Amino acid sequence: MQLSGWLNGLRSWRVWGDGTQGSRRIRLRHAVAEKLEVRALLSGAPVLVSDINPAPDSPTLAGLSNLVEAGGVLYFSASTSTTGPELWKSDGTDAGTTLVKDIFVGTGGSSVGTGGESLSNLTNVNGTLFFSASDNVGGQELWKSDGTEAGTVRVKDINTSGSSAPYNFLVVGSTL
Repeated sequence: MQLSGWLNGLRSWRVWGDGTQGSRRIRLRHAVAEKLEVRALLSGAPVLVSDINPAPDSPTLAGLSNLVEAGGVLYFSASTSTTGPELWKSDGTDAGTTLVKDIFVGTGGSSVGTGGESLSNLTNVNGTLFFSASDNVGGQELWKSDGTEAGTVRVKDINTSGSSAPYNFLVVGSTL
């Protein structure tokens, strides 16, 4: 017997109240059964995708943070002993996990601004990544990336006499 046929046989039944309100009638009008979707469950132990900072004597851990997806790619901040905290991306493979751009050239990393955090506020706006980062020139400012080194650029030097340190990004429709 199909579920819809069984539900049609239950057109109404009595539901008893708490004694003060008596009983009420409930009628089922249009019951619809939907097929459950198939889902793959994770199984087994976690797998290392890539060792970003493989030097065994390195005092700097990768320090992954600010993970966000944009355009089917995972972007995040990670630190190495040679770059400091910078923008990275991964497609889930070792070969596809790479430094996008060394924004603050050298070991200092893209970290100045509020509280000395590394690049922050990674935000997806229709597949383009926007974030706050510091370079060697303009301080902490608004940046964007398409996932390539050439396509990772400062949007604007908002405060030309120092860092504007933009934060708390909000996407409204297709606008940052």
